[in-house]
Amino acid sequence: MHPRHDLFRTPLLGALIAAFCALLSPAAAAPSLPYVFDMVHHNPGEAKTPTQFLDPQVLKAWGFNGNIPREFVQAAVNYDSYDPDTFPAGSTERAWVENYAREIDVLFNSMKAAGQPCYPFTDFIVLPKSLVKKYQADICDDQGRVDISRTKTKEILRAMIAEIFNRFPALGGLTVRHGETYLHDVPYHTGGNPIINGETSHIELINLIRDEICVKRNKLLFYRTWDFGNMHDKPAYYLGVTDHVEPHPNLLFSIKHQLGDFHRLSRFNPCLGIGKHRQ
Repeated sequence: MHPRHDLFRTPLLGALIAAFCALLSPAAAAPSLPYVFDMVHHNPGEAKTPTQFLDPQVLKAWGFNGNIPREFVQAAVNYDSYDPDTFPAGSTERAWVENYAREIDVLFNSMKAAGQPCYPFTDFIVLPKSLVKKYQADICDDQGRVDISRTKTKEILRAMIAEIFNRFPALGGLTVRHGETYLHDVPYHTGGNPIINGETSHIELINLIRDEICVKRNKLLFYRTWDFGNMHDKPAYYLGVTDHVEPHPNLLFSIKHQLGDFHRLSRFNPCLGIGKHRQ
């Protein structure tokens, strides 16, 4: 018979665990940093995770002061201000978009009421399939990828951002990720990594969304870097991009602390603490 392994039989371990739990109590959770956010990342294409960390009152009690919902607000607008034919009235596609927007309203409103402003997790670039099909010649490269350098692409992105904040005016801002694009839960949308021309793509994208979100609307923008061997973990690349973007108090770069993905024993990310922007 194997002996029972009980951590609390070891007094030192028991004391350490008890101390750690005390630190995690709501009383000890008052934020000492300006941004203490929670994010529940539901697995793409699967049912949403049931957890108390979707309860705004729980988050408030534990000292959080903001939330990053994994809700794709770019798929919850109808583009009526840009091209009303994108989601025609009475269509299945429009009904899906409007229903999804109402679902998001419930979460956003409950978070705001509890003092948890929302900065939704968004993948750029994700656009309606019908819009991409209609304007493909104007917005896509010869491989069919949406190209941020195209004038029409920029026009559409500005319209999309305007519709997001008009539809969800209570938003505190957006968290924008590049590098991966989740389409599992948005059946009428398509997209991909916008970084198809290296540093130039980053510079054009960041400057556009900085202008729309930070400057025009005084909202927060968290630009989340995510790739391997480029902006996320190569200081020269990171600086080659961010040095071409004017700092703004509402613009922050979100960078994983590890060199690469969340793996054990990896080194700290050398892009941390460099450059002229907030992180």
